[in-house]
Amino acid sequence: MEEKTTQKKIFNSRPLFYGFLALMLAVCVSRYLFAGNVKYIVFIAIVLISFLVYCLIFKRYKILVFIFAVFLFGLGWFFVGHAGFAGKLYSGTCQIVGRIGDDIKYVDGSYNSRIEIVLKDVKINGSKDKNIALSVRCDKQNILQAGDVVSFEAKLTNVHLFELGSFNLTAYRDKTPYSCTVDVSKISVVDNKLSADEKFRLKVKETLYDAMGKESGAVAYAVLFGDKNDVETDVKNNYKMSGIIHLLTVSGLHITFLISLIGFVLNKCKIKRWLNFAICVVFLGIYAWLCGWSPSVLRAGIMGIVLLFTSVTGKWYDNLSSMGFAGIIIILAFPLSALDNGFLMSFFCVGGIFIVAPWLSKLLRKILPKFAAESFAISLSAQIMILPFMATFFSEINLLSFFVNLIVVPFFAVLYPLLFVFVLLCLALPFLSFLLKGCALGFGFIDKVAEFFASTKLIVKSQPIDIFISLFLFLFLFFMARQFMVSKKVKAVCCSGVFALCGIFMGISAIQMQARTSVLFCSWYDSSSILLTSKSGQTALVDATSYQSLYRLLQNERLVSVDNYFLLNDSTINQTVSDEFSVNNIISLKEFADNEKSYLAEKNKISSVGDFSFQYVSSGSQLLGLEIVFDNFNLFVLYDDYLSESELLKLGEKSFDMVFVGENSHYSKYFDSRSVYGLYENENVDYNYNENGNMKCVLKENELAWRCLD
Repeated sequence: MEEKTTQKKIFNSRPLFYGFLALMLAVCVSRYLFAGNVKYIVFIAIVLISFLVYCLIFKRYKILVFIFAVFLFGLGWFFVGHAGFAGKLYSGTCQIVGRIGDDIKYVDGSYNSRIEIVLKDVKINGSKDKNIALSVRCDKQNILQAGDVVSFEAKLTNVHLFELGSFNLTAYRDKTPYSCTVDVSKISVVDNKLSADEKFRLKVKETLYDAMGKESGAVAYAVLFGDKNDVETDVKNNYKMSGIIHLLTVSGLHITFLISLIGFVLNKCKIKRWLNFAICVVFLGIYAWLCGWSPSVLRAGIMGIVLLFTSVTGKWYDNLSSMGFAGIIIILAFPLSALDNGFLMSFFCVGGIFIVAPWLSKLLRKILPKFAAESFAISLSAQIMILPFMATFFSEINLLSFFVNLIVVPFFAVLYPLLFVFVLLCLALPFLSFLLKGCALGFGFIDKVAEFFASTKLIVKSQPIDIFISLFLFLFLFFMARQFMVSKKVKAVCCSGVFALCGIFMGISAIQMQARTSVLFCSWYDSSSILLTSKSGQTALVDATSYQSLYRLLQNERLVSVDNYFLLNDSTINQTVSDEFSVNNIISLKEFADNEKSYLAEKNKISSVGDFSFQYVSSGSQLLGLEIVFDNFNLFVLYDDYLSESELLKLGEKSFDMVFVGENSHYSKYFDSRSVYGLYENENVDYNYNENGNMKCVLKENELAWRCLD
């Protein structure tokens, strides 16, 4: 018996925590594994084999079966979540009726002012369906109101959750598998209905704006509900650049302050512990509902409920098991939440505090007082664990954000509970609205601090950190933590193994694969780009109507520059592409006098640049499209404009290996070619973005091999 108790364990027995890690990992890597991504397959194989060896050596058969079962379940759960989001495929114009929610954003563009809306309680062609991300073209901000039931006709585009390696978080959170754009003149308002939570949020917003002014009121509203739509861009940028943007997103910090406030009030009222627990659970549930079931709120709320339950029952509270339990519940309820950056940052931030902070605090105590060491350790460990996500999502990191949080968070710990209490008082007793003016001064102080630190020179522009490097960082930190209960010698061996694996994967990433003749089609809603790669590795870009689309395309292909850029449609961005993406040659029918890279082409004249021969095909003054030939492969990109039947018949007589018809899928019937690609479904279109997503075609022995990149 003595020998059994003194035997050292590598891991603490935390099935919930390790089960959560297995489930989260499975959901995150599922689509890469089934797509045959070698790096992911190798990494997962190493992780699973290592865990298998550990369990066999130490005879941990139950945990082995449990973790492998959870991992396999997670692989399937990913597809359940993906299928649950997807909408139907609609062709042609649809009759749409829906209700406007309270999440309304007005975008005042130079050429295209619009209102961004989430349309709820939707009926499409008379049948109930899912939410729609609706963009309304208009020139007035308040022309549509929250709760308006609207009716209109429009063409729907299916939203893809995964595009060139990126996860469409906004669409998943808003549950909008469809998107469409319509002019406000074509919309009819037939009724107005608001749900209970929308009525409450709008009443709170009205109260805050009246008492605090729009700027401070918008910040206070974001602090309470996480909705940053109305926050001024400058204010939002200051918060982001100074490293305190998390204050505007309801998270564990807010829930901790809220639970402390509720507990303090209930204890003063001498409420019995089980009733105290029940009141807290109901209160947290209502708050999560008002915040739209945000993952960070759910995580903090579930962990808070577990903590309260253990204190009521006298059980021992284990923070990692509690975090694992919360994570499992959220992923089971919302399968793809494991890909939500809010979810990831929330869990890894808390995980850093639980795992990294203890040994980091012990290290810092050698040079700092205990209180200072613990404060620095908590803040630093949280920052370290979310660094990969900040690099990916925010691109710029303030090196002083650590100190900003030390200044602002203690102040916010007082301001947030006061704001919460004052809002409830003002809703019940409107004459007390003067109390909120004090909160406005508090947010004004935070804004000044954020503005000062955002203006400092210690801001670095970051590049996305590879997911494998991030995982190796987390593994290293875990092996250094006290939860990894082994000798220093074993810790050193494990950490050395992590560094070795990191080097191997960096080497795999650095290997330049042999270039192959390929065509890549990338779309971002109604805009698209085409990337061509020749056998010798030269690249050519055709159109780039969306900065986001182009950025993700080049990032997916690991390109830092493009050899040639063909302009075709008038909406093509040119100077921005040239400046931001290192384009060597810009080819178009218009000369850009201020750009030395500009190459002026002539209609119906065959020219060449590098590996690419091309001609802008026209009929009289009407431009028809662009023909490009490379590596004995020719393709035609149709001009995005109305073309007559005679012009289309003339084009159809030519033999193309591939034709891109864009939005004009109905033109596909005129082309007897090997492959036709368009945005929308049509019986003559071989592949369409709506159904197939972003595609890459590789020429293999004169055969076209298509594969989806999403």
